[in-house]
Order: sequence, then structure tokens, then C-alpha cells
Amino acid sequence: MKVIKLNIPKEPQFFSSVRLFTSGLLMSYQLDFDKIEDVKAAVNESLNIVMKHQCSLDIDLEYRISEEKVEIQISGFCPNVTDETSEETELAKTIINCLVDESRIEEDKLQLIIDLV
Repeated sequence: MKVIKLNIPKEPQFFSSVRLFTSGLLMSYQLDFDKIEDVKAAVNESLNIVMKHQCSLDIDLEYRISEEKVEIQISGFCPNVTDETSEETELAKTIINCLVDESRIEEDKLQLIIDLV
């Protein structure tokens, strides 16, 4: 299994770099264009969730790549959501679930799973 780690400041101007990296990584595994676009959108929604919840000053991303799947773990998320943002967060989670093969929230991490086979 290959593991790639990224750390970015919790600032929206860095999100495009993460989307570009994600796209390039998935292209190297010959996923089709539509699937790559879906994953980029799911990553963007995940970053938006993390951005809304001020738990840390930066965001950690970990890409775990095996022959069967790519797991993208995004840390910096606060599971305790206030009423002001819970509706937006639930909508973002619904969008994410529609775009990737599997998603989970564990503690302070969002995990996206993309099947390669």
C-alpha cells in the first residue's frame, strides 16, 4: 500500500491545489473522467465541511492507495456541529455519499473510498 500525506492551511485558496493533486493521482490509475470529477467534488465538499468547523489551523489529507481502492482521509473535522451549520453539513454529506463508493466519519476524520476495480 502506498501512502501520501498532505498538510494545507485551513484556507480556501489551497483547495484547488488539493483538487488538482487528487485529479492527477486518480488519472494515473486510469479512472474515467466522470469518476475523477465526482471524487474531486466529494473532496471539495469534505474540505468545505472541515472549513466550517474550526478545530485546527490546518487540514491533513492522507491518500492510501492499494490495488483495489484509494482511501482519502481528511482530518481537522469537528464532529460536534452547531445548529447553524448542521443542515449545510448534512447536505454536504449527502452529496459526498452520492459521489464516492463509500464514505465514513470517524472521530475527527472524513474518509472517502474509491474503488479502482
